[in-house]
Amino acid sequence: MAHHIRYFSKNRIQIKERYYFDDERYFQTEFDEATGLITSEKQFNRTGELQSYFVRSYDSNGDVSRSDMYDGGGRWFGRDDYKDDLRTARSYKFYDGSSKEIRYSYDEKRSLKESQIYVNNKFVCSLVYDVFPNGVIKRTLAQSPDGDLWGEYPGLVFEVERTGWPVGSMAGTLYKKDNWW
Repeated sequence: MAHHIRYFSKNRIQIKERYYFDDERYFQTEFDEATGLITSEKQFNRTGELQSYFVRSYDSNGDVSRSDMYDGGGRWFGRDDYKDDLRTARSYKFYDGSSKEIRYSYDEKRSLKESQIYVNNKFVCSLVYDVFPNGVIKRTLAQSPDGDLWGEYPGLVFEVERTGWPVGSMAGTLYKKDNWW
């Protein structure tokens, strides 16, 4: 059953929060007591073993500028970059030495417009967002570097696997049947 627990310092300031979404894992967010900003986000399995975590960095205005990703053993494997409180890129460095980067662009209303995916510094595809008039993303269209439609997915998709399926899902329709990279 989903629930959360909040932890407070002796000064009665929240310093940690745990979210239990299911019986398989839980998430823990830690806060800086002086600023209230998130310092880290961690994912644990049901036995309490650390699976992965993120460490955030902030600029002088208190806006997040970067979030580094680590596996449960403390090995760095990726990061998110931010500008003006918007994520501009997500980069991965995999254990086999390969890399993946997703670059995000926004419209004048600060709504996500497009994501470009690069693998080993080679442009692979774009994810273009079809938006309702109220700004909610209706669907995501995956396009080849030449603009051919490779896939479409309901709602928002940030990232796809080599096969074209969204990370963690198999919702959508693929038109390019073989591996995308």
